Amino acid sequence: MKKIHYAWFICAVCTLMLFTCMGVVANGFAVFMPMIRDEYGLTNAQTSSLITLRNLVTFCGTWMTTIFYDKVGLRVGTTTAGILAGISFMIYSFADNYPLFCIGAAISGFAYAFGTMVPAAILMNRWFVKNKALALGIVGAGSGVAMIVIPPIATILAESAGLPFAFRAQAIFMFCVAVVIFLVIKESPESLGLRKFGESEEVQVVETAAKTNAALPDASGPALPKSIYATLIAACMLTGAVASVGYAHLSVLYTDAGFDSMFIASLISIIGLLLTVAKVFFGHITDRWGGFGTSMAFWLLVIIGHVGLCMAYTGNAVIAYGVAVVLGIGYSLTNLGASYWANDMVKQEHYPKVIRTLNVSQSAGALICSSVPGILADMSGNYLSSYIMFTAFTCAATILTFLAYRQYRVLNS
Repeated sequence: MKKIHYAWFICAVCTLMLFTCMGVVANGFAVFMPMIRDEYGLTNAQTSSLITLRNLVTFCGTWMTTIFYDKVGLRVGTTTAGILAGISFMIYSFADNYPLFCIGAAISGFAYAFGTMVPAAILMNRWFVKNKALALGIVGAGSGVAMIVIPPIATILAESAGLPFAFRAQAIFMFCVAVVIFLVIKESPESLGLRKFGESEEVQVVETAAKTNAALPDASGPALPKSIYATLIAACMLTGAVASVGYAHLSVLYTDAGFDSMFIASLISIIGLLLTVAKVFFGHITDRWGGFGTSMAFWLLVIIGHVGLCMAYTGNAVIAYGVAVVLGIGYSLTNLGASYWANDMVKQEHYPKVIRTLNVSQSAGALICSSVPGILADMSGNYLSSYIMFTAFTCAATILTFLAYRQYRVLNS
């Protein structure tokens, strides 16, 4: 039997890290928002402000990511992310007032900043030559898996044993994940006396990369022409608002529309299931259709899904399930798109800088819009106006992505 290369263990643990630091910390927390609001008497604006605070800290933390990992290394850094996630949920478990929830949200922001695709992408680049896109797709699916399993489990725990117990159980799980991360993650193959996965085929890979890089901007110049860079940054800011803030308020949208908590949990689980599958195959679809074609197709799904969200107050369960299916597939673009856009348009030397900038842009978009849904809901009495806004954002992001690829093709034709 052929021995499994250690790179796949790195891939598995990075998937577990994203499951925890993105999936549970951000996506899983969304399930608790209406419960926190109702049980502790928070306003819509206060509930949304927890997302704002988390996104603010994430935004600041993302700027520090490169420095942080340069100082402590990938093993300690990713372990720290898991520990911070556990601490934040342990604080939630003892919180009975707004300030304590704010402290937990702030700490969760650092967990999110340090435990996302940035360190995972660096590790995949260090450990893989062959099947790198597949590995990235598997890692990216981690947050989607959390969206499948966490909503129903968290809802059952909260309804049967109370919110504090539900938060505490997840915190203990996160601390266990941090231990696994520390034990498995290694900085590079060389530290174990290994070679990268697929390095025996390195000659072929290098030849292919050379052909690809020939069309990319000169590495001695700027990472990207300013017009393309600005267009991608704007697209990523809108993507961050839609993927982070729009998704985070799905549970309160459907709660206000009259759906019960288990129905809402089932919707989020469907989104998570399809998102997980779509992330795994996103790289294969991109290889077949190209980054531009894949982006346009998936943006169309996101637009259709948000039009459906604007119909939530009709109370139609069939539409709600249809929205979950479409968004579950489409959301894979909002999670992975920036990585593939950067991969299409910049040389490998500039990739870490560009992907960090695009990730910061997504965090900035999420931060700017975080409190808007709660404020609009307090003013209008529902979340419809917010999802009309998010629908407009998805349309604008689609246009910006189209323009970025068109500019790139014109410059390299």
